[in-house]
Amino acid sequence: QPMAWRRIHRRLKKAWARNDEIIISKIMRDMFMTQRRQLPARRSRPRLL
Repeated sequence: QPMAWRRIHRRLKKAWARNDEIIISKIMRDMFMTQRRQLPARRSRPRLL
């Protein structure tokens, strides 16, 4: 699970550097969905950036 976050985070940072809003919003949505699914299991939510 944490590995997936790291991978998403790397993608997000790359998109952020290029200021790629489409990719950023897509990744944010992906993260939000995975977060919603994991919320009951884990108390601490990973911080964004």
